[in-house]
Amino acid sequence: MAIDEALMTYADPVVGGRKTFPFIVAAVVGVGIGAYATLANSGIYLMEKYNVSPVDGSVIASVFVGSTNLAPVVGGVISDTCLSCFAVISVACAACFLGMLLFTLTAIFPSLRPPSCTYSPCQGPTTWQFAILSMALALMTVGLGGTRFTGAAMGAAQFGDENDRDTFFSWYLVAMYISSIIGIVGIVYIQANLGWVLGFGVCAVIAAVGFVIFLLGNRYYRHPKPQENPLVDIFRQILSRAGKRKAASESSERLLCCSKVDDGAVEPQTTIECPRYQEEATTREVKQEDELTILLRLVPLITTGIILSFYLGLQMSASFLQALVMDLHLTPRLTIPIGSISIFLILSATLSIPLLNYLLYPLHRFLTGQHPTPLARIGFGFLITTFAMVYGALTERKRLHDLQTDAQPISVLWLVPCFMLVGFGEALHFPGQLAFFYQEFPESFKGSGMAVSALQSGVGSYATSAGIGMIRRFLDGWIADNANESRLDKVYWLMAGVGAVNFGCFVACARLYMRKKGGKS
Repeated sequence: MAIDEALMTYADPVVGGRKTFPFIVAAVVGVGIGAYATLANSGIYLMEKYNVSPVDGSVIASVFVGSTNLAPVVGGVISDTCLSCFAVISVACAACFLGMLLFTLTAIFPSLRPPSCTYSPCQGPTTWQFAILSMALALMTVGLGGTRFTGAAMGAAQFGDENDRDTFFSWYLVAMYISSIIGIVGIVYIQANLGWVLGFGVCAVIAAVGFVIFLLGNRYYRHPKPQENPLVDIFRQILSRAGKRKAASESSERLLCCSKVDDGAVEPQTTIECPRYQEEATTREVKQEDELTILLRLVPLITTGIILSFYLGLQMSASFLQALVMDLHLTPRLTIPIGSISIFLILSATLSIPLLNYLLYPLHRFLTGQHPTPLARIGFGFLITTFAMVYGALTERKRLHDLQTDAQPISVLWLVPCFMLVGFGEALHFPGQLAFFYQEFPESFKGSGMAVSALQSGVGSYATSAGIGMIRRFLDGWIADNANESRLDKVYWLMAGVGAVNFGCFVACARLYMRKKGGKS
């Protein structure tokens, strides 16, 4: 898949620029293929090979999913405070390879898992067997946490122009989606039909190859100079604002000038402060305050992203409930697994990104003379997602109506347009969020800025679980175990309402943010 050379340029012909893209993406794809396949199939592996009950398997899989959503935040903070992006990605790639190797070993050696069981009660894994499995999952989490968004931060640092970075983010996400498709479809098929050993082994080889390719590109990378620990400065500023360290800061920052007396001894002039050191301290304090102010102003916009993730997770849960009672036949002989229906969302996002970059965005630039801003793309993504919820409500109303007149369930393909709209919206707001947070976060927080999207997804997924519990408790009959006994159409209308309010809040917050910044919203 070619990248537009006219857009992907960089001033330095030796380091940075377009040539770094395949090396950085190799690491992300190498980790992503195995990690996404493991995410999709971990519950099945636990039930088949570790005699774990479906409920316990779902709990472990949910913890794994939640950890992989929050792990990039840790990776971003480490890349900002302790290690460079290159070091974090290298450690993450090595961890992913070791994790896939452990999974392969558990599939090869029967002693690393409980004995096979056909009839219950079955023997569960021993403590050390479960410890090895947990270590493999933890290493996979480290792999995703250290590559998914840290790779985006490192790649963005290779480009000096904002439009170049926007193009990079778009193609970077295409690579992520492709690795997800390969993992969910290709690797899962190998594991299900050709065996777990081959499936995990292929993932380990792919992770190793991606790691090697990433290391080979080191001489082409642009390595930003390390910054001072930004968290310490921000924490100091928070304490200073609260008044808890006012006296300490005044005494520590007041550096005194000295003078000599006749006997040669040095005597401090306790009433006179050195202007040069006072100016440096003041400059540092102003910089810390500016960074803290920027982060605080971004909180409302980040919150709207969390709300988006919340009702998107609710939509995904409702879709799975609907699919359980719908006709899964794509053709008379071909059916789609329920766990794979989200592939339409990924395909839609993957195809929409090139459509936007090479048709709709250039058309917008031709008509208006300006490239769409990240905030504008995020806003349109929110709006498209709200329309998807409206379509979902209308589809569910039709399904319930047909259920009363026809015993034959409607086709699962009725859900595809909703997934396609959500995917198109994601192609707008996801790259827009990456570009916006990289652009707006302070220089010393670029890695953490890239991980904000992961933070939104992680918090949103936990909020989805809490939201489902509250709906089941307070809105009787809206969500039941059987979709035919539920009122999922009302759930979709609820999500559409939340989406509309969230869109309005986003527009207001975006305008306020740009007004305070002094730019156009």
